[in-house]
Amino acid sequence: MPSYHRAGGLGPVDGFWPSFDDRGKAWVESGEGKAHVKVVFKFGQEQGPRGNLYVIYDLTQARLQFLREMLIVSLLATGAVSIAVMASRKLQHFILDPVLLLAEATDKIASDKDYSTRVFSPSKDEIGQLYHGFNRMLEEIEYRDETIRKANDELEDRVQERTAAMQQAKAETESINKQLLDANQKLKESIEEAQQLAIEAQAANKAKSEFLAAMSHEIRTPMNGVIGFTNLLLNSDLSEMQKDYAQTIKNSGESLLIIINGILDFSKIEAGKFFLDSEPFDMAEASEEVIELLSAEAAAKNLELKLFYEPDARRRLVGDPGRVKQIMLNLISNALKFTETGSIRVRVEKMTVSGHPEGLKVSVTDTGIGIPADKQSVLFEKFSQSDNSTTRKYGGTGLGLAICRELVSMMSGEIGFKSEPGIGSVFWFTLAFWELGSEKEADESMISSEKPAEDGEFDLSVVNLLPETFRVLLVEDNAVNQKLAGKILERMGCSVDTATNGKEAVSMFADLPYNMIFMDCQMPEMDGYEATRKIRNIETAGNSSNGKQVPIIAITANAMRGDREKCLEEGMDDYIAKPVDARQIGRALERWRHHIQL
Repeated sequence: MPSYHRAGGLGPVDGFWPSFDDRGKAWVESGEGKAHVKVVFKFGQEQGPRGNLYVIYDLTQARLQFLREMLIVSLLATGAVSIAVMASRKLQHFILDPVLLLAEATDKIASDKDYSTRVFSPSKDEIGQLYHGFNRMLEEIEYRDETIRKANDELEDRVQERTAAMQQAKAETESINKQLLDANQKLKESIEEAQQLAIEAQAANKAKSEFLAAMSHEIRTPMNGVIGFTNLLLNSDLSEMQKDYAQTIKNSGESLLIIINGILDFSKIEAGKFFLDSEPFDMAEASEEVIELLSAEAAAKNLELKLFYEPDARRRLVGDPGRVKQIMLNLISNALKFTETGSIRVRVEKMTVSGHPEGLKVSVTDTGIGIPADKQSVLFEKFSQSDNSTTRKYGGTGLGLAICRELVSMMSGEIGFKSEPGIGSVFWFTLAFWELGSEKEADESMISSEKPAEDGEFDLSVVNLLPETFRVLLVEDNAVNQKLAGKILERMGCSVDTATNGKEAVSMFADLPYNMIFMDCQMPEMDGYEATRKIRNIETAGNSSNGKQVPIIAITANAMRGDREKCLEEGMDDYIAKPVDARQIGRALERWRHHIQL
């Protein structure tokens, strides 16, 4: 195999020549102080192996070179270490000593807690800046430590102050608690006393209510006879002088009844027993009724009395028509009383009242004597009039306007006046109502009125509406009222039987069928309520001939709130308050004729 070698280079070692199988190999051989690196390369790969390249490298020189370089590196390292040692010793004075000094100062400050200590360095390099920063840190710590100390001192002072204040507050609290205990005990005693007073007041109110009811009954019962028989007398054949006397008796009786009603009304208001009804009514008709009732008095004084009902003012309303008319009657009557010449004009107009856009304002304007300015402030006070001579000259109790004020207030309205002596006065009041849906509903909801008769004429038109034989049971314990009501019913074509108490009435009803019963409520042995219940029980048991209940009309002198409702709850069908007259009885007969048993 041919071979080539560099001139002066190594030939094959030990006569070794690699074969084709050794190609790509490399190895090291050493011995006898010599070392060789052998590498076999192949060439001619694309068209098959062409031969091997056998490279032998002698490592002897490389080893010697390595030893020389290692010696040099060792010498350099030794010199560097020596220099570093000398430099560190030199720099210790400049760097390490100040740091050690700073560390010592730190340990001392940490152990002594003396932040007033300072360290100093003459240099202005980084070490000097470090010392400066350390001193600033000490100053800050010292400042904060001083601040905390002062704060602690102040806190201790405050704690002492607060402690003293708390002790004082505790003492005051104990004193207050004692006072509260005493006050609670007194309050308890006051509550017990108030409860006892409330019980006594409740009993007093009950007694007052019972007294009012008794007074109403006891006063109205004889007044019923006086006014009723006066009406009968006026409808009989009398001379002009007799008629004048009878009319005087009637006027006096009605005036007395107005005074009695005023006193009872105001007493009921003060006792909290006065309430308003709520029913549909026609305000225009109610106003016309008041004007018609007072027109004769106005004509007698040659005064013009006119009503102006504005077209946009509502007519169909819901409220208490009786009390509305009572207010109007009082204001117009006062105007007639204090007006000698001229006119009285009543105006009803639309006005927003208490947020209700369909409210009304009623004003009464007269041309009377007027009211002095110094008397106007007390005009609505009870039992007060503009002058003491007024009572002597014109009469009255001074309760009318006070009652009107209370009634208007209960209706969520206002009342007031303007007056000028010698020229006249304008009294007005406002009322808040809701519009009623239909006239039919209003007409069906109308119930009997409690007001006395408007005049002395009998309502005889009802006679033609009654059957030929119409039997009425009149239950009344008062002989005068028996006679009065019996005469009225007989003149209307009724056949009248009389019972003096409820027990007799029940017995008579069980024996005879009646077309209608007029029942007094307060009677001896058995009152009208119990008698009504027993009569209804008889009807339920089957004694009613055609399945209809006999109409029972209460005739009572009780005119307190709740009396009408109580009558209806007990089984009665209608209610008439004394004093009664022919008009009220006739209206009752006309209302209930469709329910009459034939």
